Amino acid sequence: MYLSIVSLAFLLIFLYLFSTTSETSYVDFKFLMLQNILTSVLGGIAVSSYMIDDNRKNSWLLISILLFIGLRFMLFIQSFYLTDLTLPVIKPIIITLNIFAYFTLYKFVIEAEKNEIE
Repeated sequence: MYLSIVSLAFLLIFLYLFSTTSETSYVDFKFLMLQNILTSVLGGIAVSSYMIDDNRKNSWLLISILLFIGLRFMLFIQSFYLTDLTLPVIKPIIITLNIFAYFTLYKFVIEAEKNEIE
């Protein structure tokens, strides 16, 4: 139940952003839709697992996935909305989001393995 509601919410946000762009080819359309669907499902899994069982492991997963979703938004905005305008602050934000997203994913894996051993 939680998974479908949260995934649908993320998918609606991604579809709205995607619908306002008009510069995509058919191949880009297919890949972007697949990425949007997979990112929405991944976000739904993270939020629903956090809502069902609020522990340290699921907190790291939620933070990681939200950072990856933020990274996806920034890349999407840079690719389709800021094509004519170059802001020097966008790339450092993207790099910082990527670093922290992978670090929190690493922390999630460590917590998951710690729980599995115990």
